[in-house]
Amino acid sequence: MLPEKARICVCGSRDFAEEEYLRGMLDKIRERHGGTVTIIHGACPTGADALADKWAADHGLEVERFPADWDGFGAEGNRRLAGPMRNEAMAATKPLAAYGFLRNEILTRGTADCLSKMLRHGVPSYLCSAPNAEPLSTADFVKYVGALRAEDLPEDDGGDDE
Repeated sequence: MLPEKARICVCGSRDFAEEEYLRGMLDKIRERHGGTVTIIHGACPTGADALADKWAADHGLEVERFPADWDGFGAEGNRRLAGPMRNEAMAATKPLAAYGFLRNEILTRGTADCLSKMLRHGVPSYLCSAPNAEPLSTADFVKYVGALRAEDLPEDDGGDDE
């Protein structure tokens, strides 16, 4: 049985602009989870985060924003920690699933980091790349990224990751 409100993480490139594709995917995800979802994202003012935020507002859905603290780390060299720390905070909330939206099938460092952290927390994670109709599963994500070991994957029950 699904939770009353499915919490879904959306991440992706800052310059992801395939709004129609993202909206279509989120419509499918919302339908799959009974019409009521909460969207969580990294609060980037552009790209996949912004498009997901707009989609949620258009549907009157709740949004949880996790902005990175880019200025809170002092020395310029430590700013690089802000994104990964934000991604870890989102993953630690253990949403039902995570969807990473790729621009031109390019996996950015931030999206890979977010989805890797989700997997480590046992959250099924998917890559969505317009114009492909279906997202890659967690196993395919690992093959695509090649950065995780098999033991980093959540237990697979043989289902379709829904």
